[in-house]
Amino acid sequence: MWLNIFLIAILIAIAIYLFARRRDLISAPPEVATAATDDDLSGRMSPTRVQIVVGYLLLLGLALVYMEVSLLSLDFPDPSPTLLASAVQPPPKEEPKREQEDRKAKPNPDTDANSKTTGENTANPQNSPTPVPPPTILAAMPQPGIGNAPNGLLTVYGTNFSDKSQVRLNGRTATTKDLSQTSMTASLNSTDVVNGQVAIEVVDQGRISNAVTINLPLRKPSVKLNVLNTWGPEINREVQLLLIIVFAGALGTYIHALKSATAFIGNGTMKGSWFWWYISGPFVGMAMSLVFYCVLRGGFLAGTPADEKVVNPFGVLAVGALVGMFADKAALKLGEIFETLFKSGDPRGDRLNAPVIVSLDPNKINAGQKQPVMVKIIGERLAKVTVVKVDSTEIKAEVLSDREVHFTLQPKDLDQAKKLKIAAVDAQGGASISAILNIVGPKITGPDTLPAATANTPYEKAITAIDCAGSCRWSLAGNAGGLASDAATGKLTGTPATAGTFPFKVILQDDNQQRDEKDFELVVN
Repeated sequence: MWLNIFLIAILIAIAIYLFARRRDLISAPPEVATAATDDDLSGRMSPTRVQIVVGYLLLLGLALVYMEVSLLSLDFPDPSPTLLASAVQPPPKEEPKREQEDRKAKPNPDTDANSKTTGENTANPQNSPTPVPPPTILAAMPQPGIGNAPNGLLTVYGTNFSDKSQVRLNGRTATTKDLSQTSMTASLNSTDVVNGQVAIEVVDQGRISNAVTINLPLRKPSVKLNVLNTWGPEINREVQLLLIIVFAGALGTYIHALKSATAFIGNGTMKGSWFWWYISGPFVGMAMSLVFYCVLRGGFLAGTPADEKVVNPFGVLAVGALVGMFADKAALKLGEIFETLFKSGDPRGDRLNAPVIVSLDPNKINAGQKQPVMVKIIGERLAKVTVVKVDSTEIKAEVLSDREVHFTLQPKDLDQAKKLKIAAVDAQGGASISAILNIVGPKITGPDTLPAATANTPYEKAITAIDCAGSCRWSLAGNAGGLASDAATGKLTGTPATAGTFPFKVILQDDNQQRDEKDFELVVN
């Protein structure tokens, strides 16, 4: 009660101060009001904004501390089940000792007749078997488990249990473990509960115990959260922990912001650009602490999740406050964890942040090179490229800028004419769409056929080629009908002497010892 009055008084005092300050600015001359509300040319925060930040942080700090104290002071009732005495069937009572003696002393005609007939001695107790007493349930208690009640385990306490004993819950035989003569544990499912109750029996080789019925909580216990004696929502323990972590995250960021503000105000270097950081920082701390708490409770960092009843609220407050105070480091740590957990290469070329190849320089290379050849990749988003994939081979990339990357091909990659698929791959596994790098050799391009020649008439025809490394050297193989090839230009010249058809081959070779050849046929009329 007195804490509420104290907090309300402080809030009213701060509100009166801010209101009075605003009224002074409104009544002040324009130049004074402008100087008080606008940041100066050096970027320092204006006095009005500084006062707003200070007032905001003071109000926020009081509210957060009040909420944390209120949440930590909540006392939830114990949801332990109750044993219904009316449903307990007590075990058979033993006869008093005097009645047992009187019954033994009183003659039994039937027993005496049987004894005389059979000649057995009824006074010998070894001739009659000792009856096995039935199991007896004395108490039953559900054990804390993961998830909402009533799922979990049920421990039954009693006497005369054996390794053959089984627990029946509302007629269903439950899975039983941890058997002893005085206790056993059975699995308890929500389907075993009818109207908040579950009937328990123990069966041991046809002998059935007394029946016991216990009450189970159908919902988690809840209490009212008193907020300034004006608002009292009912919350359960799980909601309490969520509110503690959220307000603790804001409190941690608030502590960081308050230390920063006092330091910068004290040395007169508080920048106006940080105004909204001070306003929005606690909300960032709330979100970060909630995410971190869910990661912990979900079991990603701490293994199997625990029931809320065994979670220490003071530990939750400490974790939330630390995450809020070091929100940036907490975000980096979460990012590091999940990058490790879910690290995977992404070979998609159409990914939004994947590298892009615009062109290759050179875009073709002569085959048969004896020295390494450097290739330049021109594109976009190349700053994070680590390797260049050449077909299925990865080659280390040399990054010059976000738009240029170099890599080197070795002579073994250039041994013959072919097409190489070039892709840039970044550190996250993102790959560009493949570009084609042509490894070319000399090629005879034409003509496809030779025009007919006439006997004893001079003949001339040019042969063309491309992609010779250095100079092209030409030669002929076979009978060309009297024609010869110019070794430098490949031109066919000569005077056929006789008519006929003459097949032959034109051979082209460059300085890298790469060659091409083509079959021709000369018809001489």
